[in-house]
Amino acid sequence: MFGIGPRACCRAAQPRYHGGNDASFAFGAGGNRRFVDGGGLGAATEETAVDFMQLHKVEIAFHEAGTTKNLDLMLSLFADDAVLTAGGKTYTGKDQIKGFWQAAATFQPQNQWVAYTPAFRIRYDVQGDRAHLYFECLYVDKAANKIAAHTNSDDSLVRVNGRWFIKEMKAAPVPEL
Repeated sequence: MFGIGPRACCRAAQPRYHGGNDASFAFGAGGNRRFVDGGGLGAATEETAVDFMQLHKVEIAFHEAGTTKNLDLMLSLFADDAVLTAGGKTYTGKDQIKGFWQAAATFQPQNQWVAYTPAFRIRYDVQGDRAHLYFECLYVDKAANKIAAHTNSDDSLVRVNGRWFIKEMKAAPVPEL
Protein backbone atom coordinates (compact mmCIF):
# COMPACT_ATOMS: atom_id res chain seq x y z
CA MET A 1 0.00 0.00 0.00
CA PHE A 2 1.09 3.57 0.04
CA GLY A 3 1.54 6.50 2.37
CA ILE A 4 -0.23 9.80 2.70
CA GLY A 5 0.90 13.08 4.15
CA PRO A 6 4.09 15.05 4.41
CA ARG A 7 6.09 12.09 5.72
CA ALA A 8 4.93 9.70 3.00
CA CYS A 9 7.61 7.72 1.25
CA CYS A 10 6.55 5.82 -1.83
CA ARG A 11 7.94 3.97 -4.83
CA ALA A 12 7.61 5.78 -8.16
CA ALA A 13 4.92 3.45 -9.54
CA GLN A 14 2.67 4.03 -6.55
CA PRO A 15 0.58 7.07 -5.62
CA ARG A 16 2.58 9.69 -3.85
CA TYR A 17 2.02 12.82 -1.85
CA HIS A 18 2.24 15.95 -3.94
CA GLY A 19 2.69 18.41 -1.07
CA GLY A 20 1.48 21.98 -1.02
CA ASN A 21 -1.88 23.24 0.08
CA ASP A 22 -3.95 21.97 -2.84
CA ALA A 23 -5.89 18.75 -2.72
CA SER A 24 -4.86 16.14 -5.24
CA PHE A 25 -5.21 12.61 -6.50
CA ALA A 26 -2.21 10.57 -7.52
CA PHE A 27 -2.27 7.68 -9.92
CA GLY A 28 -0.13 4.55 -9.85
CA ALA A 29 0.68 2.08 -12.56
CA GLY A 30 -2.38 1.40 -14.68
CA GLY A 31 -4.26 4.37 -13.21
CA ASN A 32 -6.13 2.22 -10.67
CA ARG A 33 -4.68 3.55 -7.44
CA ARG A 34 -5.91 6.80 -6.01
CA PHE A 35 -5.73 8.70 -2.79
CA VAL A 36 -7.04 11.96 -1.55
CA ASP A 37 -5.03 14.39 0.49
CA GLY A 38 -7.49 17.09 1.42
CA GLY A 39 -10.60 15.91 -0.41
CA GLY A 40 -10.19 17.40 -3.90
CA LEU A 41 -10.67 15.69 -7.23
CA GLY A 42 -7.78 17.30 -9.14
CA ALA A 43 -7.37 15.77 -12.59
CA ALA A 44 -9.41 12.68 -11.75
CA THR A 45 -11.49 10.96 -14.39
CA GLU A 46 -15.23 10.57 -14.00
CA GLU A 47 -14.75 6.91 -13.10
CA THR A 48 -12.28 7.90 -10.41
CA ALA A 49 -14.73 10.38 -8.92
CA VAL A 50 -17.52 7.78 -8.89
CA ASP A 51 -15.30 5.14 -7.25
CA PHE A 52 -14.08 7.61 -4.66
CA MET A 53 -17.57 8.90 -3.83
CA GLN A 54 -19.00 5.38 -3.50
CA LEU A 55 -16.19 4.30 -1.19
CA HIS A 56 -16.31 7.58 0.69
CA LYS A 57 -20.02 6.95 1.35
CA VAL A 58 -19.05 3.69 3.08
CA GLU A 59 -16.73 5.65 5.40
CA ILE A 60 -19.39 8.33 5.98
CA ALA A 61 -22.07 5.73 6.80
CA PHE A 62 -19.61 3.96 9.13
CA HIS A 63 -19.14 7.15 11.15
CA GLU A 64 -22.82 8.05 11.04
CA ALA A 65 -23.67 4.60 12.41
CA GLY A 66 -21.18 4.98 15.26
CA THR A 67 -22.21 8.53 16.10
CA THR A 68 -25.95 7.77 16.09
CA LYS A 69 -25.53 4.26 17.54
CA ASN A 70 -27.39 2.83 14.53
CA LEU A 71 -26.42 -0.84 14.60
CA ASP A 72 -28.56 -1.70 11.54
CA LEU A 73 -26.76 0.92 9.46
CA MET A 74 -23.37 -0.38 10.63
CA LEU A 75 -24.27 -3.97 9.76
CA SER A 76 -25.59 -2.94 6.33
CA LEU A 77 -22.02 -1.99 5.39
CA PHE A 78 -20.76 -5.58 5.77
CA ALA A 79 -21.06 -8.53 3.39
CA ASP A 80 -22.94 -11.49 4.89
CA ASP A 81 -19.70 -13.50 5.13
CA ALA A 82 -17.52 -10.60 6.27
CA VAL A 83 -14.66 -10.98 8.73
CA LEU A 84 -13.74 -8.33 11.30
CA THR A 85 -10.48 -8.49 13.24
CA ALA A 86 -9.94 -6.23 16.26
CA GLY A 87 -8.12 -6.52 19.56
CA GLY A 88 -6.58 -9.85 18.61
CA LYS A 89 -9.99 -11.45 18.02
CA THR A 90 -11.72 -12.43 14.78
CA TYR A 91 -15.46 -12.11 14.20
CA THR A 92 -16.92 -14.00 11.23
CA GLY A 93 -20.35 -13.36 9.72
CA LYS A 94 -22.90 -10.71 10.57
CA ASP A 95 -24.02 -12.30 13.86
CA GLN A 96 -20.52 -12.21 15.35
CA ILE A 97 -19.86 -8.77 13.86
CA LYS A 98 -23.11 -7.54 15.42
CA GLY A 99 -21.89 -8.80 18.80
CA PHE A 100 -18.62 -6.93 18.34
CA TRP A 101 -20.38 -3.62 17.61
CA GLN A 102 -22.89 -4.09 20.44
CA ALA A 103 -19.95 -4.25 22.86
CA ALA A 104 -17.92 -1.48 21.18
CA ALA A 105 -17.40 1.74 23.14
CA THR A 106 -18.90 3.91 20.42
CA PHE A 107 -22.24 2.07 20.75
CA GLN A 108 -22.43 2.36 24.54
CA PRO A 109 -25.22 4.73 25.66
CA GLN A 110 -23.02 6.55 28.20
CA ASN A 111 -20.56 7.54 25.45
CA GLN A 112 -21.72 10.57 23.50
CA TRP A 113 -19.08 10.42 20.80
CA VAL A 114 -19.02 12.03 17.38
CA ALA A 115 -16.98 10.05 14.86
CA TYR A 116 -15.27 11.38 11.75
CA THR A 117 -12.28 10.94 9.45
CA PRO A 118 -10.01 13.89 8.71
CA ALA A 119 -9.99 14.31 4.90
CA PHE A 120 -6.26 13.61 4.63
CA ARG A 121 -6.55 10.30 6.50
CA ILE A 122 -8.44 8.28 3.90
CA ARG A 123 -7.13 6.38 0.89
CA TYR A 124 -8.34 3.71 -1.46
CA ASP A 125 -7.39 1.44 -4.31
CA VAL A 126 -9.90 -0.03 -6.79
CA GLN A 127 -9.27 -3.15 -8.86
CA GLY A 128 -12.50 -3.93 -10.74
CA ASP A 129 -15.11 -5.09 -8.23
CA ARG A 130 -12.64 -5.23 -5.35
CA ALA A 131 -11.26 -2.33 -3.39
CA HIS A 132 -9.04 -1.50 -0.47
CA LEU A 133 -10.19 1.32 1.83
CA TYR A 134 -8.17 2.71 4.71
CA PHE A 135 -9.39 5.46 6.99
CA GLU A 136 -8.71 6.73 10.46
CA CYS A 137 -11.47 7.51 12.94
CA LEU A 138 -11.40 10.23 15.51
CA TYR A 139 -14.06 9.82 18.18
CA VAL A 140 -14.71 13.12 19.92
CA ASP A 141 -16.37 12.97 23.34
CA LYS A 142 -18.93 15.80 23.21
CA ALA A 143 -19.27 16.00 27.01
CA ALA A 144 -15.53 16.13 27.74
CA ASN A 145 -14.72 18.09 24.58
CA LYS A 146 -11.72 15.88 23.77
CA ILE A 147 -10.71 12.98 21.57
CA ALA A 148 -11.88 9.79 23.26
CA ALA A 149 -10.40 7.35 20.74
CA HIS A 150 -8.31 7.33 17.56
CA THR A 151 -8.57 4.17 15.48
CA ASN A 152 -8.06 2.96 11.94
CA SER A 153 -10.04 0.72 9.68
CA ASP A 154 -8.10 -1.19 7.02
CA ASP A 155 -10.70 -2.80 4.78
CA SER A 156 -11.15 -5.03 1.76
CA LEU A 157 -14.43 -4.41 -0.05
CA VAL A 158 -16.40 -6.12 -2.81
CA ARG A 159 -18.84 -4.50 -5.21
CA VAL A 160 -22.09 -6.42 -5.63
CA ASN A 161 -24.75 -5.07 -8.00
CA GLY A 162 -23.08 -1.66 -7.93
CA ARG A 163 -22.85 -1.41 -4.13
CA TRP A 164 -19.68 -1.72 -2.03
CA PHE A 165 -19.65 -4.03 1.01
CA ILE A 166 -16.90 -4.56 3.58
CA LYS A 167 -15.60 -8.10 3.13
CA GLU A 168 -12.75 -7.87 5.63
CA MET A 169 -12.11 -5.19 8.26
CA LYS A 170 -9.00 -4.88 10.38
CA ALA A 171 -9.61 -2.33 13.11
CA ALA A 172 -6.93 -1.10 15.47
CA PRO A 173 -6.08 1.84 17.70
CA VAL A 174 -3.76 4.51 16.33
CA PRO A 175 -1.02 5.15 18.89
CA GLU A 176 -0.88 8.93 18.40
CA LEU A 177 -2.22 11.69 16.18
